[in-house]
Amino acid sequence: MKYEINEIELQILLEAMKLVNLEKQVLLKDDEIDIPEKVVSKIVRSVEERILYLLRSDSSANAKSLFENYIQGRLESERFLKIAQSILDRCRFIEVEKGVAEKIRISEETPEPILHIMQNLAAYGNGLNDLVGSNFYNQYFLSQFLIYRTNEDRFKLDSKKINKTELYKLVYDNPDSKLEILNNMTDIQNAHKSLLKESSSDVNFKTAIKRMNQVIPSKHKEGTMNQSEELNIFQQQAVLICFLIYKSSYQRFLSNPSTQRVPDPRIFEEIKAAIEEFYQKRPISGVDDALFLKTLSEDTYHFALFNAITRLTTVVLSEMNEIVVASRKYDSLSMLFIIDQMIESVPAYTSEWLSKYQEMAAEIDKFSKFPEIQQVVREAAEDEEALNYAKQTMLNMFSKFDSLQQDSENYEFVEETFKKIVKDYYNDDEEKSAYTK
Repeated sequence: MKYEINEIELQILLEAMKLVNLEKQVLLKDDEIDIPEKVVSKIVRSVEERILYLLRSDSSANAKSLFENYIQGRLESERFLKIAQSILDRCRFIEVEKGVAEKIRISEETPEPILHIMQNLAAYGNGLNDLVGSNFYNQYFLSQFLIYRTNEDRFKLDSKKINKTELYKLVYDNPDSKLEILNNMTDIQNAHKSLLKESSSDVNFKTAIKRMNQVIPSKHKEGTMNQSEELNIFQQQAVLICFLIYKSSYQRFLSNPSTQRVPDPRIFEEIKAAIEEFYQKRPISGVDDALFLKTLSEDTYHFALFNAITRLTTVVLSEMNEIVVASRKYDSLSMLFIIDQMIESVPAYTSEWLSKYQEMAAEIDKFSKFPEIQQVVREAAEDEEALNYAKQTMLNMFSKFDSLQQDSENYEFVEETFKKIVKDYYNDDEEKSAYTK
């Protein structure tokens, strides 16, 4: 697979070529050409400083590896191998330097209440008040996540709860509202007729309760005749989504994931669009927070999550293409040994990736343990600038995975990978609803 380099990467490649050619001239010891040592040293310094300058100005992760890959196998002498290693060591220092600079830039743009949470998370971790430490990005995201969740919890507590019977009447049997929610639902269904088919005549009370129980299963309450269950604002919205898309192929799949076929990813995209259109109608009065509605949709149906895992899988597999390319250069036995070693190391890499979640869980655990952190989070959630900044960060995270890369050359492979991920997600041994958060 060919890689198209940019201008700076080309200049780095030319400097690498200069270093290789210089070694050849030094080792050649031509009787007619004598290169003084001071000239050799001057050229080496020039190459090194030029490469380091280019790396500082380039954000590409390929620049250093391009230099490293080119000199590999081309330099022979111990002296020039040490020169190359010195350049690579300094390159790594620049990478660290760049990382610190990026953290400082982010810190300068971040509202003070968020930085205050980060400082507390850092301090309760190892006694250090280090805003550019190894957990910086975890703490940067988590601080904003905690702000949003605290605000969301307060919002849900302040919202009116209703039971399933009241929700049925609100949608299907409420003359006071002139069935506004049902009419909005019908408009969306009509706009997506190929996917969403529904008529209000076949949704009686018994049918509606059956559908609600698929989303929010009823639980028997001991010691009381009142078996009515109150639904919070999150549960109300989740039930409305179920009503909206109940006759879609995706809802059929969710009703029995083990036997039903996973719909095409494009169907997921259109259903997600229909849900977002429905939310724009504000089906529940007073719920107008874009992030809350987005979170509700994703926590219930996981569209972005499936896209993200698919993206991760395809990125890993595309990187594996390098093994195929390398296999053309080496004999079969050597490659089989190398691949065998790689296979054995995969569990370690997987464990390392999963440790990212453990790191986040450890940071969240601090929030639950230390009242001081809870206090600074509550204060930040009441700060309008910090709250808006946090919400935008969360929305940006969702937007990264809003859709699959449908223009991909390997879209058929991406599609099959997506379907397998969805199937694996819902095929478990637990007795639970497929829709629960």
